[in-house]
Amino acid sequence: MPNHAICLVPAHWTAREVQSHRCSDGSHIHITYAERREMLAAGLVEALLPRVLRLKRTVPIRGLSTKTGEYLALQLYRRRPWARAMLADMLRSTAP
Repeated sequence: MPNHAICLVPAHWTAREVQSHRCSDGSHIHITYAERREMLAAGLVEALLPRVLRLKRTVPIRGLSTKTGEYLALQLYRRRPWARAMLADMLRSTAP
């Protein structure tokens, strides 16, 4: 998986729980290194292990986004294409 080598896991996972899952079991998604940089810069994720990022439970945003963020995160893990597209657009719109 050279283009999707970073695991993105749910906010409630611990480092120990990561060890009990496999990339092939469908329990989490994978992102590119570019997505990793963008999400870290935006403060949306935190490094849990060297190649594992965990979504933050709370993110540094205000307004309607704080009310819809949890729903969007759940839809990302359900692999909804619209949610992934929305996140990509959000990250693009915050880039300088």
